[in-house]
Amino acid sequence: TVRSEAQIAFQQFSTPPALAYLAVHLARLSDEDVFLEPSAGTGIIASLAQGLAKSSVLNELEPTRADLLEGIFPESHVFRHDGAKLGALLSGNTRPSVIVMNPPFSISQSRGEDANTAARHLRSALDHLLLGGRLVAIMPDWFTPSARYSKAFHYALEGARLVLSLRLDKGAYAKHGTSIAVRVIVIDRVAPGPAVSTINRQSVPELFEAILAIPPRATLREATPLATPRAGKLGFFR
Repeated sequence: TVRSEAQIAFQQFSTPPALAYLAVHLARLSDEDVFLEPSAGTGIIASLAQGLAKSSVLNELEPTRADLLEGIFPESHVFRHDGAKLGALLSGNTRPSVIVMNPPFSISQSRGEDANTAARHLRSALDHLLLGGRLVAIMPDWFTPSARYSKAFHYALEGARLVLSLRLDKGAYAKHGTSIAVRVIVIDRVAPGPAVSTINRQSVPELFEAILAIPPRATLREATPLATPRAGKLGFFR
């Protein structure tokens, strides 16, 4: 709950334990899964996922916290990349079947202030996720298909299905230095489906009570090479 100037500047807020538990709960991890956390921080989410998956891969750009993760999780592979570029930088490594993430919302290590930071991190993580895999993300409140943010929202989720959308009112991060509202979304890397309604509550326990059922996981499958290369057009975030 004590933040350094650098942590505040780069929006490095630890995930509240109750919210981290909710995110891991929604992931429905099994002992066959490869788990990835792209912005692992001090390991709050990773500690809750420990022992639930076959193996874990953690990524943290900040050197002190990356060193900490290596000490806490000696059996996990710890990378030190920019989470917004993870899909490209981890290309060739084992793809995860489950990702749980709490990315920075609007400050990028390489770009500085950038409103699309969280969406960039999400898109990069989805690109690295196995087909049929599940991603649970804690996102900023603006991340919706509303008219203002529609392009960023739909580009970030391209080729995937939003299966559950939760909103937690202001106050979840109050002890950690900010009082913003957040959204917890569950995404499966399968063909897009119908829109889902958002469940809005004041607290994490209320969200738990409001979830009637966690959507079942899809069947995992490896990506197949494209018959022809994609056209080299610029993406939305470029």
